[in-house]
Amino acid sequence: MELTPELIDQIIFGMENQISYYYLDMEMGRVEEESQLDENQQSDEERYVLIPRWSSADGFQLMERFVDSLRNPVFRERLRDALASRKGVFRNFKNILKERDDIQRLWFQFKEREMRSRVLEWYEQVCDALGYQKLGPEPEETEDLVLSDFVISSAEPEVRDRLEEYDLKAFRESCGDNPQDLTHLLFLARRSLIPKDPDKLVVFKAATPEGETAGLIWGTDAWLSPQATAFFDEDPGVSFLMQFYVMPEFRGLGLAKLLLDTYIHEAYNREMKRVILDLWGSAQSMGRILDEYGFYSYRSSFYLDLDLWEKNK
Repeated sequence: MELTPELIDQIIFGMENQISYYYLDMEMGRVEEESQLDENQQSDEERYVLIPRWSSADGFQLMERFVDSLRNPVFRERLRDALASRKGVFRNFKNILKERDDIQRLWFQFKEREMRSRVLEWYEQVCDALGYQKLGPEPEETEDLVLSDFVISSAEPEVRDRLEEYDLKAFRESCGDNPQDLTHLLFLARRSLIPKDPDKLVVFKAATPEGETAGLIWGTDAWLSPQATAFFDEDPGVSFLMQFYVMPEFRGLGLAKLLLDTYIHEAYNREMKRVILDLWGSAQSMGRILDEYGFYSYRSSFYLDLDLWEKNK
């Protein structure tokens, strides 16, 4: 019997139904409610297999696994608090999910994958017990479409006006372990590379369907001077990617990679020959992702604490 996606959905319905019991008809490949079968049919264990119930404990454990898998730090902690509450756990959990369509969609997709996996595992056990061999391919996992909810576009002037604010937030997160005065100086040195004319900045924004800013990526294009062009015998355009930042409540959805994809693609369309970016502090952990794109590590930066130097010399 082929376990089709439609049949899996019927089995899941039978598992979650807390009012009636359901059986899987192994001969006809369909789900039957207990009231539709007589006693002889229910006792025919080789043809009619009782579908297990999905208990509230199963549901709670599923929610725990989802929260553990969620990379969004804000909603992960809120959902953990909801699971730790003594009353209205399921209601509180669902109410929090309703606040964000993308997080709720992640939950539905996670639940569907887990439930289908549970059905397949149960079905394999049934087949083994009856001496059957399962036929037909397993259904594919549901594709994650959450990112399609976000719109990537060139940032409007009011968003560009707040770039320094977002830049500082991102820099503090990545360099927060450094002494504050050092972080301050490094930030000023990096900001000196950003052109004063905002029109020379390349800025892309990720927005929710409601228009809320979820993340930003920005940089600037540069070309060699006439003298340098003559020296190098070429005039390659280089796009310096200065920073990208995803709001904490939208992290864990893959937005950073989506923004980076957009920046690289658009730099190529502008006929740039290189994209260069520096990773500061903890942001250096992104090196693995950059390797996947084909970025090369070109330089390393070092700093010397002169007070410690004086003490140790």
